[in-house]
Amino acid sequence: MENKITAEGEVNGIKRYVECFMEDGSPIIEVDYDFDEKEQERFNELLKNPPALGGTYYPLPNSLLAAYAVLQHDYFDDSRKVKIEVIGNIGEIPHEKGVVY
Repeated sequence: MENKITAEGEVNGIKRYVECFMEDGSPIIEVDYDFDEKEQERFNELLKNPPALGGTYYPLPNSLLAAYAVLQHDYFDDSRKVKIEVIGNIGEIPHEKGVVY
């Protein structure tokens, strides 16, 4: 099973389907089942400073956790309308019993 993220939402008012997976150590996105260099460049810029997950955990750039955070919060027009699914293992937010990061 390939580890990947799928997401649906609107980009510039147009409904888009995105798949994200790792290739050669970097997250790659395909938009509407095609690779688009400009969309990848935009995504790479967003990955440089990914938003926090769980409010306090900042994932490492160029990880699938960072890609998840970007897709969930920054990539699409309205994060409240994003449908996102994880397939396989994209990593974990560090945790300890009774401690939230």
